[in-house]
Amino acid sequence: MNWTLIGQLGSIIVAVITTIVTFLNNRSNNKTVKELELTKQKFAQENEKLKRNQAMQDFKNKLISNFLGDLSAILNQFSDITLLKQAQKSAG
Repeated sequence: MNWTLIGQLGSIIVAVITTIVTFLNNRSNNKTVKELELTKQKFAQENEKLKRNQAMQDFKNKLISNFLGDLSAILNQFSDITLLKQAQKSAG
């Protein structure tokens, strides 16, 4: 038996097995990275959706607040007019 030849064949077999295992690990890692990228994209989309919804809710709340503030200002003017009329009646 030629031990040198057997050693070389053994080294080739180990190299082939190592290459196959490395290939499979890289393929698995690539799948994992792609899944993470998709998860990041989904998270970003959900985050943008939540931001849009929050901005819309803030806008609605601001409109309601402005409306109530304007209504309060009008009611205050009306009560001032009523007081003014009462003052005119009592003065006249």
